Amino acid sequence: MKEKALQSIVSIFALIAVFKPGKGYTLISNILEVYLSSNFTKQTTDIYLDKFHQRIKEYIQVQNKKPSVFHHYFTNEIEAHCYILSREITIAQRMLVLIYLIEYAPYMSGKTSLYITSEATELVRTIAGKLEIDQSDFNDALAFSTDVFQKISDRNPLLIISDNQNLSIQGTKINHVENLNGQLIFLKISSINTVLFKVSGQAHFEINNRKLYKRRTYILNKGAVIHTNNDFDFYYNDITKALTRSYSGQKLALEAHNIDYRFRNGNYGIRKMSFSCHSGEMLAIMGGSGSGKTTLMNLLIGARKPENGIVTLNGVNVFTNPDKVKGYIGYVPQDDALNEELTAFENLYFIAGLSSGNLSKDERIRKVNKILKDLDLFQIKDLKVGSPLEKVISGGQRKRLNIAIELVRDPGILFLDEPTSGLSSADSENIMQILKDATENGRMVIINIHQPSSDIFKMFDKLLFIDKGGYPVYFGPAIQVTSYLKQALKLADAHENECQTCGNLNPDDIFRFVQTTNIATPHRSGSKRVYTPERWHRRYMRSIQENFTIFNEKTTMLSPSKVDIPNKIKQFKLYSLRNLFTKLADYPYLILSLSLPPLLGTLLSVFSRYISPLTESYSFQENQNIPPYIFMSVIVAMFVGIMSGSTEIIKDRKALKRESFLNLSFSSYLGAKLFYLVSLSAVQMASYVLVSKWILQIPAGNISFFIIMWTTAIASGIIGLLLSTIFKTTASVYVSIPFILIPQILFSGAVIDFNKINPFFSSNKYVPPISEPMLSRWSFEAISVSLFMKSEYSNYFYDLDQSIYQTAYYRNFLIPELEKAFFSDTWSSDHSLTPDSANFALVKNGYAQLVKHIENKLPELNDQHINGNDFNLFIREARNALSKINDSVQNQKDELINELGRDRYSELQQTRNKKLAQIVSDETNVEKIRISDDGFIRKMTPIYFMPENIYGRSHLYSPAKRIRNIFIETPRFCNYVIFTMSLALLIIIYLNRPRY
Repeated sequence: MKEKALQSIVSIFALIAVFKPGKGYTLISNILEVYLSSNFTKQTTDIYLDKFHQRIKEYIQVQNKKPSVFHHYFTNEIEAHCYILSREITIAQRMLVLIYLIEYAPYMSGKTSLYITSEATELVRTIAGKLEIDQSDFNDALAFSTDVFQKISDRNPLLIISDNQNLSIQGTKINHVENLNGQLIFLKISSINTVLFKVSGQAHFEINNRKLYKRRTYILNKGAVIHTNNDFDFYYNDITKALTRSYSGQKLALEAHNIDYRFRNGNYGIRKMSFSCHSGEMLAIMGGSGSGKTTLMNLLIGARKPENGIVTLNGVNVFTNPDKVKGYIGYVPQDDALNEELTAFENLYFIAGLSSGNLSKDERIRKVNKILKDLDLFQIKDLKVGSPLEKVISGGQRKRLNIAIELVRDPGILFLDEPTSGLSSADSENIMQILKDATENGRMVIINIHQPSSDIFKMFDKLLFIDKGGYPVYFGPAIQVTSYLKQALKLADAHENECQTCGNLNPDDIFRFVQTTNIATPHRSGSKRVYTPERWHRRYMRSIQENFTIFNEKTTMLSPSKVDIPNKIKQFKLYSLRNLFTKLADYPYLILSLSLPPLLGTLLSVFSRYISPLTESYSFQENQNIPPYIFMSVIVAMFVGIMSGSTEIIKDRKALKRESFLNLSFSSYLGAKLFYLVSLSAVQMASYVLVSKWILQIPAGNISFFIIMWTTAIASGIIGLLLSTIFKTTASVYVSIPFILIPQILFSGAVIDFNKINPFFSSNKYVPPISEPMLSRWSFEAISVSLFMKSEYSNYFYDLDQSIYQTAYYRNFLIPELEKAFFSDTWSSDHSLTPDSANFALVKNGYAQLVKHIENKLPELNDQHINGNDFNLFIREARNALSKINDSVQNQKDELINELGRDRYSELQQTRNKKLAQIVSDETNVEKIRISDDGFIRKMTPIYFMPENIYGRSHLYSPAKRIRNIFIETPRFCNYVIFTMSLALLIIIYLNRPRY
């Protein structure tokens, strides 16, 4: 308390002493002395008592000099000092000052009874008003101090603890305690969360070794214990719980019965223990680092299964029945689970939407604003939360906001992991008071905490202390832990729980007692503990667990959770909206994400814009860099997509763990992420393709180009989501990206020629199997084939060129190789083949290919015996037929060129890139035909012949893919494959989703 505030209190007492001296100044001086000695040291008390007497002298002089105006002077002075107090001390401290003034009020008239005159009442009432104390609360405090309990309003609960079995007061809660030999009366001023009390009867009452006087009104401080001379103890937490209005929700009991837990390496994380906690209680789990506090909390919330034993909530196993209990559980992790890009209001609003599907938008807003006000966060509701390093909001505000996120869905149990870590003592007490208020509203609060302050420790109802190795040491009322430990150590003051002078309980003493070591002697080391963890555990099992009835409170069957989860569509909308708000708030990232593709497109296009020295002007037809540009475009789409999705789930992991207690739909969450990736990729790839079209003057196939790039980016984004699911840190994801992209580069078909790949991985007819699952292979082939096939030239001449190239293949390559296979270098008409001959099957294969291509009737060859004359006749007829076909097609092409005109034909040629045509026709490959066990395999002009496989497999650059008897254009088929890959990856992500 500041000096000027204490001086104002002394001045108010002095003013009243002079204005209403009653039976002299001694009585009011005694009352002030009691107030000072109860709150300050003896030295401070003596100093301010002297100042009190000095002020009396000063005021008497003013009164004697100007008696006519003293009343006005008195009023002004009272107002001035009350104003100071209303600004410098808390409402509870002001109420305490008022209580002591009420104590003096009956004596203002010179009488010694409890009767207070109307004049004295109005004086004290005026002071209460100036101190900004609610008039209703003042009336209740006045009625309580004067024992007129029937006048106390319903808003402030009254509790009487008495041994009088016949005592009954309407509307008052009375607890009967036999042989108490007195009574205690408590009044809770709810608006300021302050408990007043007084004692009466024959019993001797004391608090913190200070005698309590009969009929005097006191304030019950947190953690206080009222002792009686007949061995009754009344704890602050028990009293406040009894004063709390009845909880309208379901009463819960969390019970751990004989649980223990082993890690995978066989070491124990938790040793055998049993304990329980109920609605309206705060249980603290204390212990050193590595003692198993977090492991135990994971067992309690159902994230891990005990090796032995069971954890139940109202009899329901929390691990085996997560759907039944999760709606009741709220979890606040030690680390932030806040969305750093959203404001405080938005963080709460979306959680409110996900947990309260029955509320309208306006109702959710009102609910969120109320919680923000209750937790003193309303002033920061529109501030972006930011990261802990940015310090947009304070550490205490972050912790309160984390708690608010859980309170917004009103869980029955609140678990908190180290809620005060990293906070100042003031912020820590503020956080713990919020949690204590939550228990008074009927919630159960269970916290992991390391070393709380004395004031915080006194808020705990129960304490579970765990020693190294997960051994339980103590479970029971928190205030009695030191007495229990000192009894075990046989200390002389084992009956004392707190400091008998100041009333504090130092939590460090708990660790000191548990880890007490032997005194060193010449024959004994001083480093050995008196009680090892195992010995503490044995004492715990003997003196606590065996004598403690775990299932000691009647509870009803667990009713369905009151949390109203919206349907999956509404969840999808809320997740999508939260994604949108998050990305818009992080505008630098959004700008970079949207600007990177067109920037990369510009760079690639500019550097790929080749100008031939012969023409001295740019021509798409002559640009030698189009194939590498296509390949790099695929890599850009993959890189941008992976980067877009690679951190999405990692950033939400903590929030997902928290929201797992709501049983929300992961499919809705994943759908929202996919919707974001699809939308973002559409904008990214559209800008990339538009820039490329403008710079490289790509004449046709741009829509197909965009669609393939879009689906590639989406699939890559899903790969990023998968990485984000597998790994737990962004660093791990970024390190893994090269392992994804390098195989995609190698096996795309652009870097390594599939005809020259390691034979172990190769395939004679088709794309190597190792390349089939590569996204880049399908994208690169689709874009290459699409730009070739969609050109205007191909629209006019593809079918004709296909016939010409096929005829050329059969006439120039297949027939000569077929002749070689038949004659085997003998070249005699008498030569013949039978099914036993080495090349019989090969010749039959070549024969079948020719018959299939040539529509004219060719001479048939005997299935069992092929002689040289018949074979020569067949070859001669085949050559003639192929020549006719070639001449006919060539004439058609010439006629079409003449019909179009040379200028138009030249324009059409400009729409086809020569280098791309060379790549898809595989002109540089000298191996035009390959002979294998399967027969003759065509390698010439892959873009001009159809695959034979009926299950979609084909050579690279095939114009279409075959499924049964249906031929599907390669770009479209590749898109189907990419879509199927994406769907498979989504299923893997769903199956591998984070589970808590």
